[in-house]
Amino acid sequence: METGALSLESDDGSALEEGTDYAYSNGVVTIMSEKPMTLSMAHGQTPEAASTDRVETHVEADGDGDGALTAHLTIENVNISPSSGSALHAVAGGLDLKVEGDNVLEGVGGGAGIENGVDSPLSITGTGSVEARGSRGGMASASAAIGCGASSDCGDISISGNVTVEAYSGKAAAIGAAGVGGSIGHTTGSITVSGNARVLAVGGSGVGGSNACGAGIGAGGWGGTCEKVVISGNAFVDAYNAKSYRGIGGGTTPVEILGGFVKVSMIGDPDIDPNGVVRIAGGKFHQDCNGIPFVSSDDRGSVYGITAAEGFGVFGCAEEDPAYPWKVLRIEDQSLGLVDESIETPYDGAPLSSSDVVSFALRGQTDAREDVVLSWSSLAGNGETKPLESAPQAIGSYQLEATLPAAEANGMYYPQVVKTAQVDIVAPTERPSITLDRTDGLYTYGDDIVVSVSVPMDERADLSPTLYSGGTALGSVDGSPRIEEDRVIFSVRYPSSAKELAVGSWDDLVVRFSGDETLTGAFGEVSVPALQLEKAVLSPSLSGDASKPFDGKIDVPENATLSLSLSGVKNEDPVSATCSPFKFATSNAGEKTVVCSDIAIAPTTFDAWYRLSATEIEFEVASGIEKAARVDAPQGLTGIAPLWKGAANGSINGVETGMEWRVVETDPSGDGEAGKEWKAVSENEASPGSIIGLEAGTYEIRWAEDDSYKASPAANVEVPEAPDPEAEFTMTSDSQITYGDGGSFAIDVEVAHTSDKGAFYEVVDENGAIVVHGSVANGKNTVSMEVDSKILPVGAHQLTLSLYFDQDSLSARAPFATSDPMNVEVLPRPVEALGVSAVSRAYEAGNCLVAIDSSSASISGVLPADESGVFLETSETGSMANDSVGMGKPVEVAASLTGSGAKWYDLAPVQTTVDISKLPRMEAPLGLVGISPSNENTRDGKIKGVMQGMEWRIAPVGPTAAARSTATGWQTVTAAQASSGEIGNLAAGTYEVRWAEDATNEASPAVSVRVEAFSAPPVSENPQIPNSPENPENPDNPLPSEKEEVSSNATPEAPEANDEELTSLISTGDRVAQYCILVLGGVSALAIATMLHVFRKSRRA
Repeated sequence: METGALSLESDDGSALEEGTDYAYSNGVVTIMSEKPMTLSMAHGQTPEAASTDRVETHVEADGDGDGALTAHLTIENVNISPSSGSALHAVAGGLDLKVEGDNVLEGVGGGAGIENGVDSPLSITGTGSVEARGSRGGMASASAAIGCGASSDCGDISISGNVTVEAYSGKAAAIGAAGVGGSIGHTTGSITVSGNARVLAVGGSGVGGSNACGAGIGAGGWGGTCEKVVISGNAFVDAYNAKSYRGIGGGTTPVEILGGFVKVSMIGDPDIDPNGVVRIAGGKFHQDCNGIPFVSSDDRGSVYGITAAEGFGVFGCAEEDPAYPWKVLRIEDQSLGLVDESIETPYDGAPLSSSDVVSFALRGQTDAREDVVLSWSSLAGNGETKPLESAPQAIGSYQLEATLPAAEANGMYYPQVVKTAQVDIVAPTERPSITLDRTDGLYTYGDDIVVSVSVPMDERADLSPTLYSGGTALGSVDGSPRIEEDRVIFSVRYPSSAKELAVGSWDDLVVRFSGDETLTGAFGEVSVPALQLEKAVLSPSLSGDASKPFDGKIDVPENATLSLSLSGVKNEDPVSATCSPFKFATSNAGEKTVVCSDIAIAPTTFDAWYRLSATEIEFEVASGIEKAARVDAPQGLTGIAPLWKGAANGSINGVETGMEWRVVETDPSGDGEAGKEWKAVSENEASPGSIIGLEAGTYEIRWAEDDSYKASPAANVEVPEAPDPEAEFTMTSDSQITYGDGGSFAIDVEVAHTSDKGAFYEVVDENGAIVVHGSVANGKNTVSMEVDSKILPVGAHQLTLSLYFDQDSLSARAPFATSDPMNVEVLPRPVEALGVSAVSRAYEAGNCLVAIDSSSASISGVLPADESGVFLETSETGSMANDSVGMGKPVEVAASLTGSGAKWYDLAPVQTTVDISKLPRMEAPLGLVGISPSNENTRDGKIKGVMQGMEWRIAPVGPTAAARSTATGWQTVTAAQASSGEIGNLAAGTYEVRWAEDATNEASPAVSVRVEAFSAPPVSENPQIPNSPENPENPDNPLPSEKEEVSSNATPEAPEANDEELTSLISTGDRVAQYCILVLGGVSALAIATMLHVFRKSRRA
């Protein structure tokens, strides 16, 4: 959006609304909303040529005054120098100014480069640069570069981020009330420079300001004031004054410098303005280096003649930053504490260290004990001292000086701290302590006895302990000693496998020291707690194998590979064990436990160091005593056949206890082993000597395996087959029987068998359901199935008869004979429905349905026993073959049987008849008009308005209406007549016309049509229709009825209707149209009245 020489765009790309977001008038761009916007030079404008347009921000609060609003504006590569006023002026609401690129803003005629009102805080951020210039000229027109105009106060100013700001003012402040800030004689709010901002401010005074021109940062000249100036962070601030006054401050402006890099260049007196209050508590400063300032509790040092704030000091840093050689740091005390003012420590042979004498050293919260420097001097009895080059370690008195040097850390300065004390090294009074590694003092031969020697000294001296028994040294120090607090722990190890200490109790062992004579003389020898040394335990064990066949003895064979060994031998001692001959635990076959007894240690000299865990042990060998083999199979076994084919009542005689048997099969499991599992001969079988309940087949019998013997070879025994039974099956009845006729299906069965229990039969249907069952005797039998007993449902069936032995287990037995399937069929009993009738009705086009009356219906042919379970259901309508008219037309009725007994019956199709009468016609033809012959001598009269389907005749003559109604002579309106709509060649007279009877309709009532004789009546130009009660327009003269004769009174001048027009109108069948034909044909006024009467009736309908 271009506004004069400048361009204004929203930061989010949305359109700016004029009058809501901005306005442009008379060279002023006004920002009116908080929407973030960016200001740049308009298209075709370059920053080299300054724009005379200026910018104001008017972001006002809501109508109720609530809520502070702020304009958000980014300037990017703009150059503004208006003809008068400030280049950028925050008039109402705050201004958040973001600087990008290189920008120049110049105030003219009392205006500032960037001006902000008292209630318009100004924040300058960004990464670009801005050069702001205040108005030039006399005191009255001098303004700040950033802040107040020449005649106005201004609000707070904040410069932060990474922005670069150059502010120039001739007589007023550059930033604040002098340079940046207030102008001459006016006030500004607080000025803050922080972050990484870089600020160059050239105003009218130096540090502190005066009554004349303004400071670079601070108050303006001639009474101008500034609320406060604060510099912090890493900001770079160069403040100049061109008129020998302050660069920062001015007047009574408070100034706080908490950080940053500050350079104040000035001409004139460097003393601080006595009216100013300047606090320096951080930062680095550019000032000529005249040596490091002295810092003490009385003098904190100064920069630019300003003493550092309370608790801070000025320190040189030329080496780390030559451009800013002075820095201000907070001064914090260090803490140094010694163990005591007078320290006494026992002699341990090691030089004294910092940990012996220094209790703590803190630099802030940081441990600084490593930085403490110790200085030692020997102290003679007359008080004279002699410096030592190293820390003392011998017994004596010493003077200690501990120094914690001054240091700078964590942005603070810590002064040096010195502490002194007298230190005496005295002879040790505490003796070493001795402990065993086992609190119970119990050891076993082969264990290492570890003696822990705790010596009271901080570090290891020239000292070594040794374990003694009398005058014999038993063990020495094992590894390096460890230090725990103020003691050194030695471990003295003695291996008991050295056999220098015999098994038993020891309470006279001691530890003696060698090395430092001072310590060895002080410690002497120290007793060791009593200990107990016990024999080591040897555990005997067997390995190997031993096997033999069962012989009833426990002796282990000589070829056994058994050996006796010991575990628990120490130090590879050459010790072994012996025992008496090996024995099996029992003589039973299958025994695998070997016993080794009377075990002894060899050689016996090791009895002094070892003992056995057991003198008898058992061992499980892999083989052991194996079972003996049997050679002979059982003898004298006989197989007895079952009583009948397939029966399981055969037997094997001659069995005994200890035998087992099984059926011989051909490897059913596929594992190479034939037959089923072996079954032991039970006590009940062994007592009579028979295995019973066997089917015919081959069996194996053998002596079973027992505790001592393996199973014997098997003997094969054959149980022979029983003689085959014989059976013949003959179907002796009809294969089709109707339910209710009393018939039965019969099958003759001829049986011959040897069963003593008889034979039994089952007849099953095609689904395997049992139909009948029973027993049969040898010889001829008849199995009968009565159809009326409903043992078989209606339909075709396939019956199979099977014969079995043993009725109690038919389902588990296979039949010994089965017939071929026999096909039979149970036919349903035919019945018919009576009393079903159709309700006659008149013809309906397209309707073939008639109502059915079954209120008197019944079923003929149902057995009395089934009457309560068979019911008739019919449809409410029946159907005819077509929708024609007729008498006694056949009607098909949908009907079915329901109830529990319905499935046994077959209902014949249900039919009845119905009368369909023709439709009566209620209305006679309308719109017929008789036309008189053309003269007296011609026969050319006509009846107009006829149609297809009508018939006509000369009106009959009779004494009564009944006689006239039965007259004949009707003639059909021909197709030609219907096409022309008239019957011609008629003589004068009375005729009857009606709708003729057709296939679906009766003839209609006839209408009389009068063909008048020729006459020539006078012509009336305007015929009038009299009024009558039937004619509301003329109630005194009714219209003629439809059945009355209508005569033709057409005038000669009346035009006749066109034939094609008449045909078209007649074909529509519209009565009104038919009457219209009369008019077209030139009919009388009476015909016209009739037409109007019919038309009105039709309209009312």
